Amino acid sequence: MKKLYKTGIRAGLSLLLAALLCSAVLVSAAEPAFSDVPADAWYCEDVTTAVREGLVNGRSETEFAPEEYLTAAEAVKLAACMNQARTAGAVTLENGDPWYATYAAYAKEKGIIDGDLDWDVPVTRAQYMAIFARALPEGNYVEVNAIPDGGLSDVKPDTPYTEGIYKLARAGIVQGDENHNINPEDPIKRKEVAAILTRMMHPEKRVSFWRVPEPAVTARDFVGTWNDLTSKRATMTIMSSAEYPYYDVVIHWADSASSAAEWTMKASFDEANGWLVYESGRMAVVTYDENGTVAGDGKWDDGKGFFKFVDGGLIHWEDTREDRSTQFSFERAELPAPTAEELQDGFFRVIGGIETGTAGASLKKAAAIAEAMGFASRGTIWACDNGTLRSNILAAWNGLTAEEQAAFDGNFISVLTDARDALNDWETVKGVYEDAGVADTVAGYLSNRGSWLSWETLTSNTLTMGNSDGPAEAEAAPTGDAFVGEWQADRAGITITPSEDGYLCRVYWASSASERSEWEYFCWFDGEYLASVDAGTRKDCVYGEDGQLISSTVVFTDGAAAFRFNEDGKLTWTDFKTDENNLEFERLPSPEQN
Repeated sequence: MKKLYKTGIRAGLSLLLAALLCSAVLVSAAEPAFSDVPADAWYCEDVTTAVREGLVNGRSETEFAPEEYLTAAEAVKLAACMNQARTAGAVTLENGDPWYATYAAYAKEKGIIDGDLDWDVPVTRAQYMAIFARALPEGNYVEVNAIPDGGLSDVKPDTPYTEGIYKLARAGIVQGDENHNINPEDPIKRKEVAAILTRMMHPEKRVSFWRVPEPAVTARDFVGTWNDLTSKRATMTIMSSAEYPYYDVVIHWADSASSAAEWTMKASFDEANGWLVYESGRMAVVTYDENGTVAGDGKWDDGKGFFKFVDGGLIHWEDTREDRSTQFSFERAELPAPTAEELQDGFFRVIGGIETGTAGASLKKAAAIAEAMGFASRGTIWACDNGTLRSNILAAWNGLTAEEQAAFDGNFISVLTDARDALNDWETVKGVYEDAGVADTVAGYLSNRGSWLSWETLTSNTLTMGNSDGPAEAEAAPTGDAFVGEWQADRAGITITPSEDGYLCRVYWASSASERSEWEYFCWFDGEYLASVDAGTRKDCVYGEDGQLISSTVVFTDGAAAFRFNEDGKLTWTDFKTDENNLEFERLPSPEQN
């Protein structure tokens, strides 16, 4: 990734050293080393940088006094010198009578402050931020945190200097304590001043810390099969649609052995409420003859409604056209995962049994793909408990002989590739399936969303278990939880949180204050790294000044990714669909307050 911050923004910074002429204490040009600044303190690097570049001074050559407060007069002097250095290229201001008079007059003239302050009183954090929000020309406050108004929990609408606080927080110049509380009424300390000054003059040191809070309910929570507790005859399936970011919902209510009411919807996730919502919902009465032939009598296609979770993990349904909708109460149906023995015979040995390099090998592979897809489809694997499925996959693998494992590994990636090619370009590849006599069977699996999801669920879990060729090996991590947290690389960031079935990995890469790309993966930990296969999404987003999303364009929905630790302990991320994002991320620390 190209470095998005330009070092040119610091042009003329060396001239700021002239600010030392305004100081009461001169510090040696050598690298500063203060006895009261521990090497492992969060502010050590900021103090070192700020003193070395003349942005602030120690109280002596050996003491910085990081816990001391800054007075209003000292704050205005710093802001005035910084502004003159940036706009005029040099600092010519000198002490007046009283000593701060010259700096105060300059700050008033340049609009840095509006009037007199309590000059000898310690300045609050809010006051300091208000002053420094005006200390540099407007183009120096590029937004890196899309914090909405009200997003900072302890900055209320009536908090003084709110505008300046949000300006510096959005620019990544301040971030508050470990909970991002700004503590606006607290006096500001010199160690905090050093951090702010350093980020003011070094945009590459600014902090991108804002993350949209994780919703209590996610769209993934709705996915699965559900039984109605009221009628005992209705079932519901919810699965991710082939049309991102929608979900296909089907409710089936059997009136008799030969007829049923069926509702179908294409829903989207309402993050604000945690609901699945839809329009253009369809209802039909479906009848079956003695041969199983289906006929549908459509009743309407303009239903509007939503699904939401209620107490007990049940799903409640409301529809504008269906009066009976509120009578349903859906409980998750836990479908059994295939056993280890079933996985061995229906999946591992089928794929491992393909004899490559022999006559008719391509036809045997086509037949094996049909058989393995059928195994996944019949088991409705997409709706099984994923933890149980993964345990059974591993047990099945460990129960194979070394020869069977080698045979499976030798064929698996090729089978995955051929299956994906069949999904994406059936007309081009269907000939080999026709020759093998399985074209209609495979086409049926490819056109049935549940069948394909079952295949993806089975193969992605197998691939990420580390039992086959896949992403390159990485340095071992103790557990998947070692990845959990927030990570930063320039203007890109990663947030990894645990989910019910693995880990949710979200990546963003800001190209400007308002535009950024966002990736999302549901990953599994395979003992070495987090990985996702054919399930990653990328969106290119535009945000407004208030942090609200203006537009979002889906780039792809089938990205594959791996998150690994390198030998330096940094997190690396690679998206195998683009193979262009080989970045290294450092874990964000939990600052005391800055």
